Amino acid sequence: MTSRRPELAQLLRDSFPVLPIPPYPHQMGLGPLGESDEYVGFANRPWTEVEIEHFRGTGFDICPSIGFRLHNLPHMWNYYLPGFLTASLKDDPGFMTLDSVMWGLRELEVPVPSKMLRDPWWGGTVHFEHYSRDQMAAVVAYLQFMRRHGPSDPFDSEWEEADDRTLTRWEQAIRTS
Repeated sequence: MTSRRPELAQLLRDSFPVLPIPPYPHQMGLGPLGESDEYVGFANRPWTEVEIEHFRGTGFDICPSIGFRLHNLPHMWNYYLPGFLTASLKDDPGFMTLDSVMWGLRELEVPVPSKMLRDPWWGGTVHFEHYSRDQMAAVVAYLQFMRRHGPSDPFDSEWEEADDRTLTRWEQAIRTS
């Protein structure tokens, strides 16, 4: 059942380069009264080298996947999405990473995959704008896996009707390319 987790994690690693790393936004998560930046574990680090607790962590504000998704430019969300997906496959107590990533994927429009490879792959002015067809297919593979295995141990999260619509939008975007 969940033996495909390592295979899926490897697919994500193979589909999403680690370089170049997006510039870390100034004051991305500056806490109240100058407290430390809760997203500092991501600053200038490849998505493959961020410790798993940073992907699911919460600080004074919101979890990182939601904070990155809400940022003006989509660079941080686009770049670290494969890390969030991988982290949810490996260790996700309380389903914090999975729930916040699924929320983000439900809310975002899915453009047709980029036919012309553009650098950086995580760039653009809208979410997923420079993702290749292979990168989008890796996200679809993740969503299909979660649809099949999310309700079972060890995930035990609930696949919702909105998640079906999300998966359909991603699949249609790939078919359109």
